[in-house]
Amino acid sequence: MGAQASKQQQQNDNKTLLFESTVPVNFSDAVLAQLESSTDSSYTKKQTAEKYIQERISKELNVLETETLEKFENKLNTSLLQSTPEEEELDKNGKLLTSQHLNKKVTELNEHLNNLIQQRSSKFEKNEDLKKIKANLSQCLKDNQGKPLNCYDEIQNFKKIVNDVTAM
Repeated sequence: MGAQASKQQQQNDNKTLLFESTVPVNFSDAVLAQLESSTDSSYTKKQTAEKYIQERISKELNVLETETLEKFENKLNTSLLQSTPEEEELDKNGKLLTSQHLNKKVTELNEHLNNLIQQRSSKFEKNEDLKKIKANLSQCLKDNQGKPLNCYDEIQNFKKIVNDVTAM
């Protein structure tokens, strides 16, 4: 009962309706002659339109790029020449932080780090137990190449000694 009604409606939907115009459409002879004599196909017209669009876009992008670059350079130059109160950060002593002052601080920190590295390396070099355990570990790993789990005890001893030396 319900299936037949839907089938009839589907058949009605498949009908093509054609409306005929009661007003005649006339083109002038000049328009028809121009269309007939035109050597450009729709493909070449599309290509020229695409080329024109690409050229126009590239011109606009170049203009935008130059404007953005000019704005950036102007902003950069003004920010370098004028310093705002927020940019003038002061260190603990109330001195103005300049690039020379910051370079000096960085150099001091590098020297401090180098001193710490030297102290730590001297601790490791002076410790004979560490040298002995390190030699045992490397020998065990060479002997058991591809089987590092066989050297578990040596690894644990090495870790323990390194932790003891670094804690000093």
